Amino acid sequence: MAPLLEPDDSLLKLLETGSDEEIVLVLASFDTQEVADLLEDAPEALREKALDALGLRKRAQVLREFEDEDVLEDVLEEMPDAEIADVAEVMRTDDAVDLIQDLPEERQERVLQEIDPEQRAEIRRLHRYDPETAGGLMQTELISVHEDVTVNEATETVRDEYRREMGALNDIYVVDDARRIRGRVRSRQLLTTANDIPVRDILVRDVQTVPVDMDQEQIADIVQDYDVTSVAVIDDAGALLGRIMVDDILDVIEEEATEDVARMAGTAPEDVYSRSFVRTFRARFPWLLGTFGGGLLIVGLILALEDDLIADLPILAAAIPIIMGMAGNVGTQAATVTVRGLAIGEIDYASIGRVIGKEVAAGSVFAICFGALLYPLLHLIAWLSGEGIPSGMDPVTAMCVPAIAMTLTIAFASATGTLVPLALHKLGKDPAVASAPFITTAVDVVAISLLAVVKIALIR
Repeated sequence: MAPLLEPDDSLLKLLETGSDEEIVLVLASFDTQEVADLLEDAPEALREKALDALGLRKRAQVLREFEDEDVLEDVLEEMPDAEIADVAEVMRTDDAVDLIQDLPEERQERVLQEIDPEQRAEIRRLHRYDPETAGGLMQTELISVHEDVTVNEATETVRDEYRREMGALNDIYVVDDARRIRGRVRSRQLLTTANDIPVRDILVRDVQTVPVDMDQEQIADIVQDYDVTSVAVIDDAGALLGRIMVDDILDVIEEEATEDVARMAGTAPEDVYSRSFVRTFRARFPWLLGTFGGGLLIVGLILALEDDLIADLPILAAAIPIIMGMAGNVGTQAATVTVRGLAIGEIDYASIGRVIGKEVAAGSVFAICFGALLYPLLHLIAWLSGEGIPSGMDPVTAMCVPAIAMTLTIAFASATGTLVPLALHKLGKDPAVASAPFITTAVDVVAISLLAVVKIALIR
């Protein structure tokens, strides 16, 4: 996401020369996200000065909005353990857990010892959940009331238990003796209903609940499908554990989309947000190394098949780039559409036959069209270049070799781009790893192989 606030000279000058009061006054006029964008791009010394000038709660909000993990690591490295603990104590539990997890393991325990014992126990409990499940996303700050209380008693509970770090309080959950959810009441209902009315008479039963171990992508689908602002998290017995707010789900949706795009491009998700050369190099190098290795395999194939491919029909060498390029693009398109369809729930296994049929049909038509188009164009290129067909070789048969090879390769690419992501998804793996480097390298190897097979089959 592009910065909302650019660090112009006047703002940087203020951070450098202004007093704490002046810095706080100016930064208070900007949204928390804008302040985070500004400080992420500011020099380290000015960033530290601005954060020190902010109040504890504002500092916690700004740190939560940092997207560059390298910047956040640098900031936390300079903060004393006690200061990080103070920041964590004014955060929601889910944000506090994320903050603690960003610390080196040897430092996490030291910071936890500085936190209030009750909140420390809550953070430890949430820390045990996988970060990409409901348990890892949920906040435990919420208000619930028993189904037997009156509106007046419920209102008093809200007044007594509400804390600023809870954030929005649109719904109050109604529970039974075992903390199983019976429904919810809107906060405005408590303000507009007579005090002596039982809560059970005004509750709404359409509470969206998710098990504590549900994957974050499934939770995002529920929020999008039902258009809710929060979901309740329950344990195996149905007892209320916490809630996940829509702002956290929006972060998940962005995170998952970024992850898919990054992996489809052959890099890692952190590469998108990072300003660090080292992190960028580390994220991309393994994928590029794999592509380089695939390229070496293709070189080896061409050299090994040189006599069968090029020696007596040089025009095939000129056809190799276009066959690889076209088939690689078709495969990448099919993979991208399939991965995105799986991500947004448009593709499921009830419709898998239709999906495969559509992509294979499209790939076959593309293959026939471009194979047929290649045939006369290669004739024209050969004539213009003066590179004719060797004597004793049928021109029609010779030009059919690259055309047929392209047809088969494009059909293979379309099928591969569709079936590989589907197979990975079925196996519980991320389909996005069927990325552009993987698809194109596999298609290139097959293109050379098919070109040799068709040449041998038709000409000798």
